[in-house]
Amino acid sequence: MKRFPLAGPAVKQSLVKQSLVKQILSHVLPIVALFGVGGLVVGTGSVGLQFILEPKSVAWLNDYLPETLQIPLADWDRPHTLEEIKQNLTKGDLTLGEFIDLPNGDRITTISQPRYNCVNRCDRITELRVYRKAKAYGPKKNQTHYRMVAQVAVPSANDRVILDSLQAGNSNSVEVEEDLPLETFDRLDAPNPKSGSWFNLTGKRSQGESNVTYGQLFHYDESRTKLTALIQWASPAETDPIVWRSLTNNDSPKLLINQSIGLEPRFLAYSLTKSTATPELSLISIAQPALNTMEFEQAIDLAKAGLWSLAADRLKTLKPKNEEWPTAAQLQFNFILYHAKMAKLQTQENWTNATQQVLAQVLDGQWKAAIDPFEKDPTSRNEMREGIALEAPRLWKRITAALKDDPSNPYLQAWAARVTVDRDGKSKAIAWVNQQASSSDRTTALKLLAPELIPKAPTAKQVPQKIEVGAIESLQSPTRFNQQPALPITRPNQIPN
Repeated sequence: MKRFPLAGPAVKQSLVKQSLVKQILSHVLPIVALFGVGGLVVGTGSVGLQFILEPKSVAWLNDYLPETLQIPLADWDRPHTLEEIKQNLTKGDLTLGEFIDLPNGDRITTISQPRYNCVNRCDRITELRVYRKAKAYGPKKNQTHYRMVAQVAVPSANDRVILDSLQAGNSNSVEVEEDLPLETFDRLDAPNPKSGSWFNLTGKRSQGESNVTYGQLFHYDESRTKLTALIQWASPAETDPIVWRSLTNNDSPKLLINQSIGLEPRFLAYSLTKSTATPELSLISIAQPALNTMEFEQAIDLAKAGLWSLAADRLKTLKPKNEEWPTAAQLQFNFILYHAKMAKLQTQENWTNATQQVLAQVLDGQWKAAIDPFEKDPTSRNEMREGIALEAPRLWKRITAALKDDPSNPYLQAWAARVTVDRDGKSKAIAWVNQQASSSDRTTALKLLAPELIPKAPTAKQVPQKIEVGAIESLQSPTRFNQQPALPITRPNQIPN
């Protein structure tokens, strides 16, 4: 009979470990199984509740279920071929637009409806829809089918949005008597890769001398299949009316709506404060200063008057080095910096018209530089003064704001005098100039801008030639050769009668 050696210490230790693992598994596996079953029950209950409240929200399960277990849906919400979708829309006098493919495979499109009593441009977009490829059963199961997963109604554009965009540039009052249809559909580049998909519905309108592009912004969150209508906007700009762009070199992109008219830079800027599900856009405003200090408030007042560069220079001196202001103040600072940059670009244009060059510089608060063209081009002085007179109301707002900030600036005083002549007449301009401290720089500037305000130098009085008394008596006495009285003595520059 064979005998086996007794187990050594190593074998005993291995047996103990195996026994311990079995004990742990015997306790853990039931717990895992319990949680798994519980999760399945909860998940099933959640899906069941969604189905009860909104059957469409769980329609995606049909792509994974056999035909006998399909979730019942209304006929219009079942998967349809593209041709079937078009036919169903035609019954309601609707038209399916072109598809735009999305990164996750979904497809977004427009639904249009004709406007009645219309001569041209009669189709208007009334709805946006998102479709997703879906499985289908039946005789057409081999054809591509789509199921609508999101939709949103599209209202007409708001007239007031267009009026505000025009009147912001000092346009004349405008009346709009009809609703404004949205007619074209385009993708808008996203501010960042994780912010979903952005789209614009737009239309165009000619209003006086301005051509306005108006529209409404939409967002689609692919992960939640949520389509949202956002802000309405309008812009008289021909290029880039609405775009995501950074205000400075180191900040996140902002939504910029270009409402500049002529030489007036003006932008609406929105911060993206929430980029998932339903995005939140917050308007950056300078209506109220973000910091309660006199210096900051003065800079904001300059910006409100359109003196962007002066406001930016003032804020740069206030901002601590290598420090950030509170978020609201930093946004106002960046907003002003961007406008100052656009205003500077206007002054650096290669203007063929000297008047445009001068106006761009005055609008930017470059008081001294705006006088240089008067000195360099004497033949165009009258033309430039006439151009300034036409813009007097717009310039006055800037000049009065600047005088509060820098009243002793001689070049600013000269511009104030010039505009006062155009607004209120020569006498009031002279009275105002006489109340200010005189300086040689201001006098030089006034000679170019408003020469009519410079008093003429008195002419030196000419002294009559000295005539001897005897000679006068001889002229006044009749001679023995001629009994006629002599001509009266005349003063210099006096014509005898």
